[in-house]
Amino acid sequence: DEMDGIVALQEVWAEIDAARLDGTLVLVPVANPLAVTASQRCAPQDRLDLNRCFPGERDGSLSQRLAYHLFHDVVLQADLVATFHGSFRSGLVIPYTEVPDGYGQAAVLRASLEAAQAFGLGVLRPTPAKSGRLQSAAVRAGVPLIESEIGGLGVAQRHNWESFRDGLHNLLRHMGMWPGQPSAARDATVVRQIEITAPTSGLLRHRVGLNEWVDEGQILANIVDLHGSSLAEIRSPSRVLVAVQRMWPAVERDDVVLVLFEKDPGWVRRAGEAEEANGQT
Repeated sequence: DEMDGIVALQEVWAEIDAARLDGTLVLVPVANPLAVTASQRCAPQDRLDLNRCFPGERDGSLSQRLAYHLFHDVVLQADLVATFHGSFRSGLVIPYTEVPDGYGQAAVLRASLEAAQAFGLGVLRPTPAKSGRLQSAAVRAGVPLIESEIGGLGVAQRHNWESFRDGLHNLLRHMGMWPGQPSAARDATVVRQIEITAPTSGLLRHRVGLNEWVDEGQILANIVDLHGSSLAEIRSPSRVLVAVQRMWPAVERDDVVLVLFEKDPGWVRRAGEAEEANGQT
């Protein structure tokens, strides 16, 4: 149900002149046709999320077998992998790129970081290894991988898929596969993530906008009952950027309703020190 990346890769496929490429570009517009044709995140045949199945199982369920072949036949052959994601159908996300944090070989981490900066979205979120995720499996296998997030709501919008397309062109230039240099990117803001869950069930009302910086203690949202009376307030824990908003109003207690980004300007320095301490630089 993350559609903008699909359209972006279809557009690149139609417009790119392969004769000008110095190297091989492999495009997989739809990694999970079982889920896409059902307009949902998980394949209905086994109810598994493909991005919790990597590196896959040769003799597993449909999703596990699909993950196995994508990983072994495509990912492991690559010098760099870029995956295009978005928010769930229930929400919207600001444009940002995930980079691996704290695992994998130093050269793989450095290549991933440089690719994420070249992609050009301007916000980077380091993410630790998580079981079943493609990024974690690839980096552990020695393949640099970045994961970019744009859009959501289960729809494709031109300004979103054009951002993915432009980022891919930047990557091709960064890798020396296409003439020219990546377009000038803003200084990347490195962030850490804070998830906010609903303290009670009800109807969600946002009080701030997506991609808005808010101060500590500011009201981010209310949860109200069916008559509009307030049941709970959600306030900012610190100075944060509103990165993801749930857009479906009806919520249950403990549903994720907001994802906030807090600046982490020292991450690049700490990552470099960790490499040096391990004798990997």
